[in-house]
Amino acid sequence: MLDQFKQAAYLRTIAHAIWIAREPLLAYEVAWDGDVFLLNNAMGASAALSFAEPFIAVFCDFRSIRNPYPSDDDYTWQSCFMGAPDFILAAAYAKPLQYMLDNYRGQVVPFITTAGWQDRGQVNSRDDWRGFVQHGGHLIAPYITDITGTLRLIAKNDGLSAQLPLLLSIYNRRIAQSDDVLLTENDLNDLFSQGDTGAAESEKLLKSIGILFS
Repeated sequence: MLDQFKQAAYLRTIAHAIWIAREPLLAYEVAWDGDVFLLNNAMGASAALSFAEPFIAVFCDFRSIRNPYPSDDDYTWQSCFMGAPDFILAAAYAKPLQYMLDNYRGQVVPFITTAGWQDRGQVNSRDDWRGFVQHGGHLIAPYITDITGTLRLIAKNDGLSAQLPLLLSIYNRRIAQSDDVLLTENDLNDLFSQGDTGAAESEKLLKSIGILFS
């Protein structure tokens, strides 16, 4: 499952890099900070997935019923780590949760609605898969469970039909090798075939996962 999360992060990154190459307005929605993969969308959902040891992924969706703002119940981020050992809580607070800080009742605290973590070789969560997706995991889940369907949606909604072969080509090269991937002249021509206003943003995003312009 950990490999699936990493491959999903690569796929999401490459798809976004192709899309923002022509229009960088929403470049902020996908980013990397070292080994932390960051997602944001305009619907009030965000995520930080740390691929350091141990793997920890945290998600916040303000549409979730776990959103504490409309509730009088006390909120604690630890509730999303129910069943996790102490070293996971410490690692979560030290890294991915620092990207999820928000103001709550006069204090700055990590704000999340679900989480996942690796322990003893398995990725765990307090939620089953359905609950994980419902409370924020939907930001990454389609890239794990239904890649073919997701690619169709990318092609349709983002207008990337003509660049779908490029997306799959770069993705397959990225997951097949541990060294940097060097894009060819043909790759770059295809990448900028719909425009190059966001060339700098696209290059920066691809570089963050070891995909380099020639």
